[in-house]
Amino acid sequence: MRITAAARALGISISTLKRLERQGVIQVQRDWNGDRRYTDSDIAAIRAIYYPPAPAPTTAAPDTADRPA
Repeated sequence: MRITAAARALGISISTLKRLERQGVIQVQRDWNGDRRYTDSDIAAIRAIYYPPAPAPTTAAPDTADRPA
């Protein structure tokens, strides 16, 4: 997918995608005329950077101070 579609799919700006590429965080393929082409794996990698999975909730024992007397 092209850079505009990738930016929309990720909810980030085109300039952010270009900055990630410039910094070496991602490596994007280019087609015959130099346009950036993002694969599904590129999108997944960027999504993992910006939207990491939430940690699993922990079930801690209730604190004794929270118990009624």
